[in-house]
Amino acid sequence: MKNFRLGWRLLLRQPFNTAVELFGLAAGFAVCFLLTAFLYYSFSYDRDVPQRERVFVIKHRLNFIPQPQWMEYTPFALREVALRSGLPLQASVWWPSKAQLNQNGALREIDITAVDPAFEQIAALRALQGDLRQALATPDGLALTQQAALQLLGTSKALGRTVVINQQVLQVRAILPDRPSASTMQFGALVGIGSTLWSEKERQQVLSNWMGIAGRIYVKTDASPQALQKTLQDVVDKAPWDNLATPEMKAALAARKMVDIGLGPLSEAYFDRTVANTMGAGPRGDMRMVLALGLAGLLILLLAVVNHINLATVRTFGRQREIAMRRVLGASTRQLLVQFMAEAMLLSTTAAALGLLLAWLLLPLASELLQRPLDGVFTPFAAGAGLLFGAVVGALSGWYPGWLARGVDMRATLAQRS
Repeated sequence: MKNFRLGWRLLLRQPFNTAVELFGLAAGFAVCFLLTAFLYYSFSYDRDVPQRERVFVIKHRLNFIPQPQWMEYTPFALREVALRSGLPLQASVWWPSKAQLNQNGALREIDITAVDPAFEQIAALRALQGDLRQALATPDGLALTQQAALQLLGTSKALGRTVVINQQVLQVRAILPDRPSASTMQFGALVGIGSTLWSEKERQQVLSNWMGIAGRIYVKTDASPQALQKTLQDVVDKAPWDNLATPEMKAALAARKMVDIGLGPLSEAYFDRTVANTMGAGPRGDMRMVLALGLAGLLILLLAVVNHINLATVRTFGRQREIAMRRVLGASTRQLLVQFMAEAMLLSTTAAALGLLLAWLLLPLASELLQRPLDGVFTPFAAGAGLLFGAVVGALSGWYPGWLARGVDMRATLAQRS
């Protein structure tokens, strides 16, 4: 504490120089914190799903069209193929659609997603209120997130309430936590695939359609993904695609398959650029860009730290008489080193605190520029880690000036100043 008090007094002796160092470091910390937050946010996608490495999205690519591209929206007929493969797995469709909500006679369009009851285990969803499995297995069941319940019914405690959607009366049987923004599985309202919102004829037409791409198919399995992929590919090779391809398209394919099937791990879904900008893909990230931005944040902080070290080194040469007097009075090299490190830690930790404040103020602008909602990344733990990082940076940056201080010639310095 004595070293910190001494360091504080020394910093106050030169307020202008101290302010330049402080705000330079604070700006470096702010940029580094924001870009690190973006890096953390990007790599946290779908972490709310346990064992996400066992969850896959079935993808397909139509090779008989110009510029074929992988798509996550896949014919739902593949769901039945997966379930009948004999492999240990759970499968669920993900069928997003628009529906008409009747609120006291006024119609309002809402987004609603139909899934199989197995989706509860696949996505590891846990209801805050009610029974999600019952909501998905019952024809008139409905599950809402807290935010969706508040928007649709005016309260998050909507369990048991009834709503009229597509002229069908549904009952809210489960309330779910709001979806994290860093998730490729975004929904507000869930119903089971057997919901009364669709007639049996419409449902079977969608589920057995080989040509439609109404949504995704999620599969969770302990089996080899290659085995499942081969099973799906073998069936797809026999599917009736011929009527979609002209003779010229078939000739251009040569030895290639008309349709390729792939499995995309949920753990890699956000960075899967092969499906970016396709139907229903949602926001996807480029890992190279994300890593480059994170590295840029560290480089900016490094430049600020180097500037701080240079200024601290200049101050060291201006304090040679003070250092020499301390050496005469018995100060050891270790004590001098600790003092300089304490001074740097004091300045760096203060700069980190200011940097955190500045980053928090700039967070809305950063979220808009990066097109990602970063408001949830600044937690007490993140703030504490930022301050600790500032202290570590200070300790490291104070070592070099302290090391230089040990080489001060006591006799020459004191003789010159006497």
